[in-house]
Amino acid sequence: VQGATDHTKALYYLEQAYKVAPALTSIHNLGWFLYFEMGNVTRGAALMHQAVQLKAEDYRPYYAHGYMLMEQGEYNTASGCMLIAAQYTNRRGLWHNIGCCHFMMGHYNTAGNYFKRATTPLDTENRSLFNLALVYYKVGNANEVRHIADTLYLEISETHNVVSGYEIALLYYLIDDIKKASDCVLKQGIDGIQLMEWELVSYILYSARYKVWKDVLDREINTRGNTIREMFTCPEKWGFNNKVALQVGVDELIDEIGIIKETITLGMQAPDVVITDSLFTEYCGCLLIE
Repeated sequence: VQGATDHTKALYYLEQAYKVAPALTSIHNLGWFLYFEMGNVTRGAALMHQAVQLKAEDYRPYYAHGYMLMEQGEYNTASGCMLIAAQYTNRRGLWHNIGCCHFMMGHYNTAGNYFKRATTPLDTENRSLFNLALVYYKVGNANEVRHIADTLYLEISETHNVVSGYEIALLYYLIDDIKKASDCVLKQGIDGIQLMEWELVSYILYSARYKVWKDVLDREINTRGNTIREMFTCPEKWGFNNKVALQVGVDELIDEIGIIKETITLGMQAPDVVITDSLFTEYCGCLLIE
C-alpha cells in the first residue's frame, strides 16, 4: 500500500485490511493520512477517532488526531489530544503545534512557553523561533521581537528557506522599522516575484525604497507588454488555439498593466496584516505504528 501510486487503490486495500483487523492502529493512522490528503476529512476523522478509542500506549494516534483537529480549527480539543501524546514522547514538533493551538485561542503566554520549549537546535527551519516572535508582538514586547528578528536576519540567504527574508521583514514591519524590513526583502532578493501578488513586500519597498519599488513595477509593465506582443506573434507557443482565447489572455494582461499603473499613480496604503496567517505549524504526516 505504501508504494501504491493510485490512492484510490491504496484506500481500497486499507478498507479491506480494516475489515480483517479493525484493532490494528497502523491501519487507522495510514488511513486518516490518505483520506485527509484526498480531501475526505469525514472518513479520515472517523478512522482517527476510532484509533484514539483503542487507547494505544503510543504517541502517534493522539498526535495524528490532534494535528487533524488543529487543521480543522478545533484547537482546544486538538491541544488536549496532543497533550496525551506528550505523555509518550518529547518530540519538538508536538510542543510546537500545541503552542500553535494556544496561539490561535489567544492564550499567548501559554503559547510562548510551548514555543520556547520547541526552540531547540532541532528547530532547523526556525519555525518555533519565528512563532515566538509573533507571541512577543501580541503581548507588546517589541524588544524581544527585534532580538529574534535580528537573529533571524543573519540567516537570510537567496535560498528561500521556510522562514525567509520576507517573513523576517514582517517582524520588523510589526515594530515599525520599515527600513530594516526593506533590508530583509532586498537581502532575500526580489527577482522572480510579482510585487502585485506580495502586498506587504510591495508596501515595504514603496515606503522605504520607492525607486526600487517603481523600477520593479515598470519592469513588470514592460514584461507584460512584451508578452502581449509575443502572444500575437506566436499564439501557438502560449497555447492559444483560437482568436477568442487569445483575446481573453491579452485582455487579462492589459487589465494587470492598468492596475499596476494605477498603483504607481495613487501609491499604496498600509495593508491589514492578519498575524495568524503567518503562524507556522509543524507538519505531522503519516505516523505509522509497527
